[in-house]
Amino acid sequence: MAAAIATILALPSVSHAAPLLLAGPARPGEMQPAAGQSLFDDLFKSGGKYELPWPFERLSAVVESANGGVRPRAVLIPMGRSLQRLAADPDYFASPRVVVGVDAAGAKAARTLKDRLFIGYQPKSTSMEVISYNETAGRFEFQVVSNYTGARRPVVEYADRELCTGCHQGQAPIFPIAQWNETNANPGIAARMAGLGASFHGVPVRRGIDEPDGLDQAVGRANRLILAQFFWQQGCNAAPGMKPADCRARLLLAALRWRLGGSRGPWQASEDAGLAKSLHASVTKLAPDGLAIRKPSLPDRNPLTELDAGVKPMEVVEPEGVFDPAAPRGPRLLIAPSDDVLAAAVAAIGEFFAPDAIVRLAAALAGQGGQSVSFTAACAVENKDGETRFDCADPSFGLSGYAAAGGGAIARLALRGYAPLSGLAVLPGAKGEMHLAENAYGLPARLATGERLSPLRLVGGRAEITVTDDIAALRRAVAALDLSGNGPLRASAIAGALAASVARAPS
Repeated sequence: MAAAIATILALPSVSHAAPLLLAGPARPGEMQPAAGQSLFDDLFKSGGKYELPWPFERLSAVVESANGGVRPRAVLIPMGRSLQRLAADPDYFASPRVVVGVDAAGAKAARTLKDRLFIGYQPKSTSMEVISYNETAGRFEFQVVSNYTGARRPVVEYADRELCTGCHQGQAPIFPIAQWNETNANPGIAARMAGLGASFHGVPVRRGIDEPDGLDQAVGRANRLILAQFFWQQGCNAAPGMKPADCRARLLLAALRWRLGGSRGPWQASEDAGLAKSLHASVTKLAPDGLAIRKPSLPDRNPLTELDAGVKPMEVVEPEGVFDPAAPRGPRLLIAPSDDVLAAAVAAIGEFFAPDAIVRLAAALAGQGGQSVSFTAACAVENKDGETRFDCADPSFGLSGYAAAGGGAIARLALRGYAPLSGLAVLPGAKGEMHLAENAYGLPARLATGERLSPLRLVGGRAEITVTDDIAALRRAVAALDLSGNGPLRASAIAGALAASVARAPS
């Protein structure tokens, strides 16, 4: 049955488009990075030596702490398709592979671990396979850890990229699609591991689909990181009518404003119409049929189907046909010719900046002045059950929401000349004053294009709010950067330079 399904799924699809593949197994790159080091090394290497906490729960705790207190996703896979798949033979369910990946970031995360760190740990072989991002080189690194025990010093080595990219054909992580039947989200898989107890190396033996779904989503986004590097380098180099450094500066400014504004929908700013046209022309010239990577998703596979049919375990873990991760996979389109290229570039570049970097930048900008404009509106106010509900209407100012002792929410905030906002949190303030925050990381609320909003005042049936354009300081700081080099986007270095520059600027 599995072989028949594999044959059907392997049939070629008809397509006349030839999108530009941004990465593939044909050019895996050097095993050792020419520049920088992996994120795994950033976390666990000091003074030329690796210090890996043991047992694995402690290592996961370090990752969680570095990620601003948000734990990574984790699943158990007893009969998977990795190079570690035979390590637990003959009792695969006694030592399942622990797969961990970071899919979300805490507000205080100083490093961008989200979508950039993935670990596969096999206790039986005391080894790990690690995929983590190298920002300086603009690529994922593949590493192997051996001797991972409490008694011996572990050995960490960069892996053979040619071997790794035979399966990781986009030079990035891979993962099965739903329903993730190889993982412990499959009740049958979890039942066969019941002897492990409630958890195994810190991972609950029984879990729902949220964990593998989070990993799957992170893997999908990880494979899109290469888009930011393409726009930053090739896209800006070929942008007609613009110097590459000017293109990068304008993209960077837009990306930071988008993040400051809460990453609210596609980037839209009339002042960037020229940039949008130039960047679209560049991408159309370089990739007329769009941009793509090799598909990172593997077909779902349930090893219990064959086990229950009497197939030997060692044969079950040897995938065939399309289930084999080394089988060639077709392209996944990332950018189509008709897509909004600027919006895609702004989002791709904006996500490279750690939450903590945006928090620090927002705080530095808040100390700067700027042109301000105030808006007022008459409101219908209702106080009931400890809540104050308000609905304000004016040709230039519309507002609706509620506030209570523990907080509240703004359903809609519309100011003439700016894109409307929704989903803002209301934090308690002084009498008649409400502090607004965006929901993603709790930053003080800003407009979608980044301008600062004052606290909202609601007194005597009238609402008042002020917009301060403090982006001028950010423009000056971005303009002072040297972006003439053709290297990868290095967001951490840029963020530090910008925050220092803005903080030094006269208010």
